Amino acid sequence: TSGILFQSVREIKIEGGGDIISIATSRESSYFLFDDGKARSCGRNDEGQLGNGDFINSESQKNPIVDVNVDEDIKRIGSGPSSQSVFFITDEDVWAAGLNDRHQLGIGEIGSKEMPV
Repeated sequence: TSGILFQSVREIKIEGGGDIISIATSRESSYFLFDDGKARSCGRNDEGQLGNGDFINSESQKNPIVDVNVDEDIKRIGSGPSSQSVFFITDEDVWAAGLNDRHQLGIGEIGSKEMPV
């Protein structure tokens, strides 16, 4: 065996503004970028890594897919190895959310962020 254990697998419909053009995943969260520049996310959110403005795990919500709160068009998405997410607006502008106990988000302060900063 591969050592990977799935608790459950289920098909979900991801609705957005168009087609999904990119997917990023971390250990327990996933991020979906749509061709209209908007992103949605799902999964664990104990450090705010989903970027939707709270610390509630999305699987406990009625709709497990949540909107990422970035007002600008997102060009690329990424995720850290544990509980961070990044949203690239341009080559120079980057938003990030999630675990920040060791300055992982690069914002000059410590403390997890539930909204992209």
